[in-house]
Amino acid sequence: MFNPNHNPIGDYDDAGWWDFYSLKNYLLHAVPWLFIVVATGVINWPHQAEAISQVCAGAGWVGLTPVFCA
Repeated sequence: MFNPNHNPIGDYDDAGWWDFYSLKNYLLHAVPWLFIVVATGVINWPHQAEAISQVCAGAGWVGLTPVFCA
């Protein structure tokens, strides 16, 4: 029986819950977000130095010193 709240390509257990031990479910959950993160990095690559300086400034404000901050 098809449940409209379920993803039709996801794996579910006998009780109808999302199967946490399914590689396919993990990939359905993780790959879109990984793609968004990588695409954002590629789009903003020309501004890499500015982004790193902002991260270093923010980390210093919190009291952290990352390895990549000189």
